[in-house]
Order: sequence, then structure tokens, then C-alpha cells
Amino acid sequence: MIQVSTWGARSVSDPRPTKLRSGVRSPRVRGRIRTEVGLSLLELLITVTLIMIMVGGAMVNHSMIVEEQKAGKALNECQQFVKALKVWENKKGRPVTEYIEGPGGRYKFVLRQLESDRIMPQVPDDPWSMPYDVDTTRGYVFSYGPDTRPNTSDDIRAYFRAKFRAEKAFCDASWQSITVVFSRPIDRTKISTDLVKVRMPSKEAAPLTTLWFDMADPYRVKAVLAQPYPPTTFTVSLDAMIHSQDGTPLFTDQVLTTGK
Repeated sequence: MIQVSTWGARSVSDPRPTKLRSGVRSPRVRGRIRTEVGLSLLELLITVTLIMIMVGGAMVNHSMIVEEQKAGKALNECQQFVKALKVWENKKGRPVTEYIEGPGGRYKFVLRQLESDRIMPQVPDDPWSMPYDVDTTRGYVFSYGPDTRPNTSDDIRAYFRAKFRAEKAFCDASWQSITVVFSRPIDRTKISTDLVKVRMPSKEAAPLTTLWFDMADPYRVKAVLAQPYPPTTFTVSLDAMIHSQDGTPLFTDQVLTTGK
């Protein structure tokens, strides 16, 4: 008969952990706390999610910074075009218009002309790889901006000519005429008494007889009243159909007041 020694053996019901060959204690059973090393699946998912959020935020911030840098570069280059256009106007002795006369006839003005006339060594594209454009009527150079489409809200502009607007109005010493000063020379064929209205503080209209232009100062127009009035403050309404000599209309209707 074979006898088995039970020296050192433990009862099955003994809860103490048994030493394994690897030196790692076996987990306790029957609801006792287990000692584990590492992350659970939930903890791993939370960690990965947080990392993705931080990386995404960093990418958005980086994109915003890049777009701001591009916009700054575009504005700076537009301002360089403004300087070059002024040099071109001084050299040619005439303002930049939509169409210009050249050796081959009449053609549309584009900024590449500055390179052809050796005003600029090279005409670059904007930071979004689109050509810069010029609006000779409104008097500005512009980039199409991030959406690469012209005449949208993200266009980047630099004016080489003052915006066309009425800047001030005042009465003469006789109180029988009102002079309106504009930012650009007035097209005399595009302004009439129908487009200029004068009212008194009582809202009563002050009829005009004519408009008088000073040939030596094309920036001014004088509205002659039908009769002299006592010193007061007039309201002058200007219609947006008034044009400058380069064909630019007023951006919107304007209302000015005269000083006493």
C-alpha cells in the first residue's frame, strides 16, 4: 500500500493564499479583495477620450493661428499693392481706372500690370494661392480670403483711394447756400437738385434753386437756397445715386447737419 505524506499540506478550507512557483500569490476567492496591476477597460477609455479632446483642441488652436497669420500676410501684401498703385498713378499721370489705354488698345486693368510696368518686381498670389484683385471703382485692393470667393464677408481689403462719401456740410455767411464737401471729385452729370434735399429743424423743406460747382475745387458742390434763412441748423440729405468722377456711387444715402 502506498502512503502519501501530508506533512506541510493545508486544509482545503484554509483561506490563506498558496505560494506558486512564480512567486505570485493566487487571487483570493469567495469575494475577497484581489490585488491587480494595470488599468481597467473603463479607465483606458476615459484616458484615451481625454487625450483625443486635448489633441483636437490643440489642432483647432493651431488652425486658427495659421489662418490669422495668413490674414495678416494678405493685409500686408494688399498695403504693398496700395503703395505700388500710387507710384503707378504718379508715373502715368492719371488715376487707376477699370480700363486703361495701352499699346494694343484698351484693356482691363489688373495688378499684373504693375509687374509689366516694372513698378513691382513680382506680383504674388495671396496665402490661399489665389490672385489678388483690384476694384478700381471703389478704390481698393483685396484678397478673396479663406473661402477663395470674391465679394464675401471674409475678403481682406486695403484702400488706395478714399472711400467716396460726403464729409461735411456748412452754410455760407449769407445763409442762402450750403456747401457740401465730398471725399472725391464729383461727377457734375450725376448730381442734381433731385438728389440733394435740405430741411429746416421743423422738418420743413428748404427749396433749392440750383447747384453750383467750383471748377477749381471739384470736391465741393454748393446748394443754393431759394431764399436766405435766419441762422439755424439745416439737415442735408444726399441720395446714393450721386457719383464721383471715377464712377463710384455713394455707398448709401447720407444725412449731414450744418453747424450754426
